[in-house]
Amino acid sequence: MGFLMIHALLIMDQSGTLVYSWKNPEAPKDILGKFEPELVGSFITALLNFGAEVFRAPRYLDVGVAGLSFFSVRIGKHLLLFTVIADKTDHSKAVLRFVKDFKERAGKLLSVALSYSEAGLVVITKELADALNEIVNKVINKHMRALPDVRSDDKRAFIWFLPLSIVVSTFLMFLWAWIIHAVILAELPSQMLYLMVIFLWSVLSIIIGILCGVIANRGKAGFGLAVISYIIGWVLYVFLVIGGDPFLMLTGMIYLPIAGGMGYLLGKLLDQRKLTLVKG
Repeated sequence: MGFLMIHALLIMDQSGTLVYSWKNPEAPKDILGKFEPELVGSFITALLNFGAEVFRAPRYLDVGVAGLSFFSVRIGKHLLLFTVIADKTDHSKAVLRFVKDFKERAGKLLSVALSYSEAGLVVITKELADALNEIVNKVINKHMRALPDVRSDDKRAFIWFLPLSIVVSTFLMFLWAWIIHAVILAELPSQMLYLMVIFLWSVLSIIIGILCGVIANRGKAGFGLAVISYIIGWVLYVFLVIGGDPFLMLTGMIYLPIAGGMGYLLGKLLDQRKLTLVKG
């Protein structure tokens, strides 16, 4: 099991005054204790004294035990600063997607509290805080990856999904080979056969890599799944269908980097877009 990588969400106005805060009840107490809203507010106020342009773009600050992500968000005529306290292994893109979605859903509720700010007050009633907390939980669930206990770690994702990846890749190998030999090559002139085989097998390698990256939702795990499942699928096909020809065995391996590269790239892309759990 693990705990959500987002430990807390703090929303402050331009003066550093806390407007709203949410704390993950399962977050490490030693980490949350170092980032009380008052301390973070004082830190932000000091930064704002250097000029508003400090937070013109999203910022990330590694403070050792955690990472602080800062986002300037405009709600109506008010400019707010969202501060997300998260584990250092988080991805800024995933956190930014979380903040944007929360802002879209909670914008009207926050504008109610901010409507009193002109009189020097920011009013967050218990009902309003409960509603905002519910929105936070819904947004987190929306942006959490499927099977987070497994897909938040490369090693666990690789071990858990290796059998599935082997089955899928082997099935595609046999299906693709049948399509090539029985359907496509039968209709092509001989001078185009080799080029068509190279093209089609490259496409198959890309498909295997994409599927493994999607299954893993992790870069390294996607690479490993694509490479191992491709090798096993190709070896099975060569031995069971072609008779174990060593030349064909080696020839088919030239597409291995394509499958592995696609598995890594897509797995890495999806990993950066979804929230994870940190092993606890």
